[in-house]
Amino acid sequence: MAGKGVMLAAVGGAVLVTAGVAAYPAMVWLGNKMYDQNVENFTKGSPVVYNETEKNFSSRTGTWKLDTPLGEMVFKSETKFGMTGAETLIVPDYESAGFKAIFKELSVKEYPKAEMHMGYSITKQSFTSDGFVEPFKISNEQVSCDFAGVKFESAVAQNVNVNATGAEVVKSFRSNSGKSSGNVSVPGVSCVGTSDGVSVKLENLTFKIESVESYPSMYDFRVASFQLSDDKNKKIAVKNLTFGQTAEAGSGVFNFKSALYADELVFPNDMTGGSVELGRTGMDVRMVEVKDADFASIVDFYRDMALGEFADSTSDADIMASPIAQVPMDIRIQELTSKSANGGSFDAKGSAQFVIKDIMNGRAAIDLNFTKSYADAVGAGDIADSGVAMGFLKKDGDKYGSNVSFENHHLSVNGKPLF
Repeated sequence: MAGKGVMLAAVGGAVLVTAGVAAYPAMVWLGNKMYDQNVENFTKGSPVVYNETEKNFSSRTGTWKLDTPLGEMVFKSETKFGMTGAETLIVPDYESAGFKAIFKELSVKEYPKAEMHMGYSITKQSFTSDGFVEPFKISNEQVSCDFAGVKFESAVAQNVNVNATGAEVVKSFRSNSGKSSGNVSVPGVSCVGTSDGVSVKLENLTFKIESVESYPSMYDFRVASFQLSDDKNKKIAVKNLTFGQTAEAGSGVFNFKSALYADELVFPNDMTGGSVELGRTGMDVRMVEVKDADFASIVDFYRDMALGEFADSTSDADIMASPIAQVPMDIRIQELTSKSANGGSFDAKGSAQFVIKDIMNGRAAIDLNFTKSYADAVGAGDIADSGVAMGFLKKDGDKYGSNVSFENHHLSVNGKPLF
């Protein structure tokens, strides 16, 4: 039996090898066909020109050229085909006129090494890319900047349709298909003005995005620290800045959340001199229960704007007649908050419901609350007291508060109509 098992294994292995050998030409042929199709799709109607320099059964080499006002920018590419897909290496040709002109303008003396790797996986049915730019320096009479480099990567499913209509985007959301993702990271940038002493420093910038067809369903932008200062000791500083959006598909509706936060914020106080130092500061805004059809209209409007179909010649009447103007908006400020270094605080919550076409028939309300110590910290203590005298603010001990509402064409503050 053992002998028969060995024989069967040997025969099975031989069959698999034979099948692999037979499949290899077909898969490489398919890779070449897809390569030609992608070149056509990418260059058709675009300013990019592809020139093939060498072609054989398992590899292709060529150049991609883009005309710019500063001259022609050229990228070299080499693609290899295999059983499971294809891999392409793309590098910039720094000898081309466009790159030379850009580096001359930026006073870049040493050209940074840069690569992009692009691939297609037949098994995963997706396109991937990743790449890097090594550290480089810009230095001229006005400014000197050190860049710690750039890294990026992305993945795009084969069935992504960048021209998808709003209805198709909604369908893809609900079927969990047509997804793509990407991220970029910059370890740091440091710049110093050579004449005015102004300096800028940025650390650990990252940007991540996920999209469904043509719509960005999630993005997340983060900066670990940012600082801008001058020779007069004025400084703007931010720590752990985050900005992002999420979109969730509920039962027949969509919910969106956008948030902007920073753990620490420092900026000059021009009213009182010195600086304002704030702790956790940010805003969380949500649009809730957007119906499928309304979301589809928003996507179509977004796509038209991106394609430039709403040009400067577009009139207000055109915008009011667009689908976006008919969509009911329900926007809620879940949290608008800030805390100062001396324990003062500010927060607000509110909501607004309206249709852009008839915005004056909408309604909105917001509650504002802050402490006297917060008002003093930002240099608005006297303004707050004046607000109390005028009836715009109410004071309760150390706290100020106000309610502003708009409904039936009337604006009210603390229940008192203004108009």
